[in-house]
Amino acid sequence: MTSVSFALSVVFSGMLQPGLDSSSASSQTDCIVQCFYNEYCNSVFYDSGTFLCHFGRDNYDSPTSTMTAEASVVYVIVKSGNFKVVGPQSECPLDKGFAYDSAADICYKVLETLTTADSHRTTCQAMGGQLMAVTSAARDTFLTGQATVYNDGFFFGARYDGSQWTWETGAPYGAYLNWETGYPDDTKPCGRKNKGTPLWRSFACDKGLLYSVCEFVTGYSQAQLTTCIP
Repeated sequence: MTSVSFALSVVFSGMLQPGLDSSSASSQTDCIVQCFYNEYCNSVFYDSGTFLCHFGRDNYDSPTSTMTAEASVVYVIVKSGNFKVVGPQSECPLDKGFAYDSAADICYKVLETLTTADSHRTTCQAMGGQLMAVTSAARDTFLTGQATVYNDGFFFGARYDGSQWTWETGAPYGAYLNWETGYPDDTKPCGRKNKGTPLWRSFACDKGLLYSVCEFVTGYSQAQLTTCIP
């Protein structure tokens, strides 16, 4: 049995690379599975308007002049064997109780039960997401606002995996961090933001009673395909 891993591939919203090999695909999942079995596939573009799966050989780290806007396209980031799908606001399932905040650029749902980070994580994953990644000052401001509205602290999706801190959504970790001095504490492996406190602290994942923000990750169920066994 062989695991399949892919290098970093970042695709920018609103962009579609023309001239790629294509195949019909009934869903995002189908498109991603096809990429797994295509030795030349390093990135995926799924067009939900035409049900076409476009395979890319390249890894993208910036837009190119040959990219054109396609509103119906769902874009896939491929990173170390993990698929993360991102797309325009239209991909946010408003009918399932999620909302879209343009300033923070997040499709989200507040988990209003006061419980542990572990419990919130399970609930959030069942809805197709992960606890939110606070990857920018705008998102940090958004989380501060939620803590103010709910008059309590919030767990968020920073987690220590035993060797390093990561964002549970798969977003790159480190570009924006706002830990209080002395944190994060690796023995308390979940992220927490208290009401009225701008800085972050880490906390035990199975203790404490706080709210959380669930970030919807388009097609997150596909991200479970972290290892492909042909």
